[in-house]
Amino acid sequence: MIHEIGPPGTFSRSDLLFGLLQGVVQRYEPQVAAVLRGDRTTEGLAAALLARTLQAQGIWFQLLAIAEQNRDMRNRREVERERGYEKLRGTFANVFASAAAEGITAAEIRRALSGLRIRPVVTAHPTEARRVTVLERQRRIYLRLLDLESPRWTERERQELVRALDDEIELLWLTGELKLAKPTIAQEVAWGLYFFHENLFDVVPQMFAKVESAFAKHFPDEPFEVPLFFQFGSWIGGDRDGNPYVTSEITRRTLWETRLASLRRYRTRLLDLVRNLSIEDRALT
Repeated sequence: MIHEIGPPGTFSRSDLLFGLLQGVVQRYEPQVAAVLRGDRTTEGLAAALLARTLQAQGIWFQLLAIAEQNRDMRNRREVERERGYEKLRGTFANVFASAAAEGITAAEIRRALSGLRIRPVVTAHPTEARRVTVLERQRRIYLRLLDLESPRWTERERQELVRALDDEIELLWLTGELKLAKPTIAQEVAWGLYFFHENLFDVVPQMFAKVESAFAKHFPDEPFEVPLFFQFGSWIGGDRDGNPYVTSEITRRTLWETRLASLRRYRTRLLDLVRNLSIEDRALT
């Protein structure tokens, strides 16, 4: 089932996702789809169908959260377009602009950042039962919604994007959502590193670049080297109070895997740099 949609902004993301989910569930479990639509209750459903109903409702809440995140980001971009980036509360541009307007000096900014320490700690929380496969599928659904916002698509191309979104939701329905066995410590380490590979290795340097750019704009001609005020910690593979199976060997291996992940990232970025920098040495003479 393909849903007709108009140009960006003329359709509800949540309605689109709900319609696609209903279509997927209808193909596999019509009785569950009836409950999802509100056409019937769960009374009299077999245990297996009741479990599938709970799964369908759980997926719908996940899709609704994705739609709300997409909406919030669109609203944020709209504010930036209308009022400017410095008017976005909580951004470094906004903070530095306010500081400069209030007469705070560059030296005070440098001292504040040098004394600042932010360290999010990664942990294999026992209540996090979702598989990485499910997290990746949800991220692709978000990116599909993002693609649909572009005004450059023809109607045919937009329908192809909706079909791709429908495929992602169908795969989410067919994917086992929960871990059925307690993960090993090695699996917990891989789960923690997943988030670094997926986005943290990219967004943290972007954050430091925003600090540097905002400082240069509001305090021009002032020397500034962004201090490493933002770092990460981790309990995974080292928490002997939380996991009795953690040993010194496991902690050593975890540190080694973490170190290798960082080195591989540097290697990948250096290879990208080599491919992108095609400047010939004689062109600079």
